[in-house]
Amino acid sequence: MGKISTDKYIFLTPRAYIIVHLLKIGKAKASEISESTQIPYQTVIQNIRWLLAEGYIVKDQEGEEIYYKLTDRGRQLATTELQKIRKLVEVVQ
Repeated sequence: MGKISTDKYIFLTPRAYIIVHLLKIGKAKASEISESTQIPYQTVIQNIRWLLAEGYIVKDQEGEEIYYKLTDRGRQLATTELQKIRKLVEVVQ
């Protein structure tokens, strides 16, 4: 869940990509991610589990509230994914 891997590249699924880029803005709860992106809550949770396991995000618990935020690895991934998309757009044009 969450990525398609080739020999040299990791491509996020569209929903994981949206979540990563939303978290570039700042930390968020799973429910906030679901509401702001219109991605079903359970799908958000599945992607969060994968992103956590891969080390792209971490949990940030404040009292009873659980927030998710990007790690340095996650910020780097977001940047490289954006660069790949730009290159693909250039090729298509």
